[in-house]
Amino acid sequence: MAEKYHQVLERLFKENMGLRRREKVLVFTDVPHLSDSVGRRRRRCAAEAVETAAGMAGEARLVEFEPTGTHGAEPPEELWKACFGTEAVARLKSRGLLRKIIGKGAAAGELAAARRILGRASANVPDVIIGLSFYSTSHTRFRSFACRAGAP
Repeated sequence: MAEKYHQVLERLFKENMGLRRREKVLVFTDVPHLSDSVGRRRRRCAAEAVETAAGMAGEARLVEFEPTGTHGAEPPEELWKACFGTEAVARLKSRGLLRKIIGKGAAAGELAAARRILGRASANVPDVIIGLSFYSTSHTRFRSFACRAGAP
């Protein structure tokens, strides 16, 4: 079973995401309670995705974080750092932007400033980002900024 799953992941990375050598992959998941069988499965799936990607790409990383508790909530700072780099996140924090973005209180001008900061960090952004979280990140600034910086 594990070998067949590995083959499915390889096809997903190669055919659907066009993953090539020397590219970076970021897989993230919101870590549920370990007693939760669905959570254990999701955690195992994330680990296997990272292992498969590591064999195909230059770098693969897994970030696990506590569930946000709701769909559309911004992920925590640790995921922002893994995606955009600690320097870019430090710049956001020094200007008070990260707190406002995560709290969904950033004004248009603040979002534009954040876009400029994160745009300069686009070389750090992984080539492929896979979210295996229970709570959706589709409608977040995190996803929007990552896509603008070049992540699919």
